[in-house]
Amino acid sequence: MADAGAKTSEFLVFNTAHNGLPFSGQEVETMFASQRRNVEAVMQANRLAFDGVQAVWRRQLDILQEAVEGLTTHVGDLAPPFRPLNEKFAKHAEYSKQAFEKNLANACGLTEIASKVATDAAKIINQRFCEGLDEVPYLRKRNGETTSP
Repeated sequence: MADAGAKTSEFLVFNTAHNGLPFSGQEVETMFASQRRNVEAVMQANRLAFDGVQAVWRRQLDILQEAVEGLTTHVGDLAPPFRPLNEKFAKHAEYSKQAFEKNLANACGLTEIASKVATDAAKIINQRFCEGLDEVPYLRKRNGETTSP
């Protein structure tokens, strides 16, 4: 039976040059700095996403308030009993058409806000990913691998 203590870990190479650590102090510092930048990028993307969600909510509340005000005005216009019925129907049809067009424009506006936020957040993550790839050749060089494909 093989001695369990004889098994060496590929992550820990004990030698006197690195005080028993698999990486030098500079390498550890570089890795921590890289991970710190990763976390900062994710936090920035999350902040953007959160601000975007708030902007969409605010806009939805504005849309709701505008719709309630418009409906209140419309109902007030239809309330007088002395108007002919066909005039009320025509006014209601016009209001419905305008409301539909306005709701469609509002939906497009909300979609634009959400798309912009998602795009901006993805750009931050993508930029950090590309920066992280630039750090890989350093790690490959450390392990004696070549950086060319």
